[in-house]
Amino acid sequence: MTKAIHDVRVQFPAWPGESVTSIADMVAKTSGTHAVRKLLRTGIRRGALLYGSLPCRVQQFCDATSSAYGDEHELLANHTLHRFATSGMEAAMAERTAEHIVVGTVTRTKYPKLMPGFECGNRFGLQCPECALEATVVAGRRISYVAHCIPYATRCPWHGCKLVCDSECSSLEILLSQNRGGAREANSLRYARLAWSIHQNPAPGALWSRIRANLQDKGYATEEGRLRLKELRPRFLGLFSEGFEDARLTQLAVDWHISESCMRAANRVDRAAPASILVLFDWAANDIEPIRQKPSRATFVYQKSTEELLFSDVHRKRWLDHSNAAPTATRTELRHSAPGLWARLYRNDLPWLLVNQRPARRPDNRRRTHEIPASVLSTIRGNFVDMRERTGGREPLPSAYQMRLAYGMNDYLFDRVTCTPHRVPNPAPRPAAREVFVSRRFKRAADQNMVEGLPRDIASVSRQARLRVETVQKFNRNR
Repeated sequence: MTKAIHDVRVQFPAWPGESVTSIADMVAKTSGTHAVRKLLRTGIRRGALLYGSLPCRVQQFCDATSSAYGDEHELLANHTLHRFATSGMEAAMAERTAEHIVVGTVTRTKYPKLMPGFECGNRFGLQCPECALEATVVAGRRISYVAHCIPYATRCPWHGCKLVCDSECSSLEILLSQNRGGAREANSLRYARLAWSIHQNPAPGALWSRIRANLQDKGYATEEGRLRLKELRPRFLGLFSEGFEDARLTQLAVDWHISESCMRAANRVDRAAPASILVLFDWAANDIEPIRQKPSRATFVYQKSTEELLFSDVHRKRWLDHSNAAPTATRTELRHSAPGLWARLYRNDLPWLLVNQRPARRPDNRRRTHEIPASVLSTIRGNFVDMRERTGGREPLPSAYQMRLAYGMNDYLFDRVTCTPHRVPNPAPRPAAREVFVSRRFKRAADQNMVEGLPRDIASVSRQARLRVETVQKFNRNR
């Protein structure tokens, strides 16, 4: 701990496993550094990176703290969830992702993400009671550990305790985490410990290779590496049929379409699967029972005769003529207009068909809109408790911005939730006009000053309402 003589600045050392967001929160409270406070506020407003373990780009934090807590790559490796998030990437892709999160300028990162609603929000406010007590006794302050920011983790991987929320930025995370008991509690604890083990032992590209090797040893993959999804699906779904304490993880585990798409992404070099799904795959690859493999047969190479080659040339010419006759038709329209010809070429002349068929194109370039998970919508709609902090004991005024921060959601997800049919009645009111907002706050502060016998001039009431005088003069229509 260092202390200057003239400018009092107290900087506590970073704790092992502490997130960068927690370090920034400590620096903002103890050193009075304006740059760090601004980065912390901006990170909470826009949505903290890496599930709340990083408030901004790493280089921005290092510049604001003069690299007092290590260089960029040291902070990224030891005080964020970067190693966990890149566990399914190849080494080159993980290196590009690290460089982008260190010095990038755009908001979107290169980490793989799930659909809106499934992706976790800010988990900075989640705490293990045992870890919190230990941090208070030993460090003398609140510490947010990286292990508690693991997406969908509802229990501490060290103590096994249920995580609690002590900050409004993680309200939605704790609402989606319910005490289920039994198998769900055991599954949630094992998930947290497996995820933390993967984070502690990083090896770019090795996790998916290990999963695929285990599946191949148990007969769920061929020698060429192709997965036998028909045999894998019932065993994977049966293993997680009891579910987890987090409703989103339960839905991810039982939705085979999501799992299958993540497996296709993991098999590609230029893409990666979300680390949370890979934890489930690693779990399944170790626990499912092997299947009986059929004896392999010798590979038979079929040689086409001269007559078959001539017959194939006829079908090729017919397909080219068919394509030239409809220059504006799409690939699917050509296939449906000549299904027999397409099927003949697909079965017997697939390499030629792939080269000579029309390129695929989308009807428009708009992004597909995915449905918000029902568990997320039902949880928000069923909550009638105002999660926002109350400054000075007063009831907070309706504000969509404050409510979004209280739930820890980004702009896109909040707008999707509030714009769905059967709009959320209480927890997410839309903001009124600024004139209405300022007038209501000013009137409430004036009434409170009158009851308490305080001055009722514009400066005193504006100070009580926590508004600037120029803001009141511009927007208050009841003066």
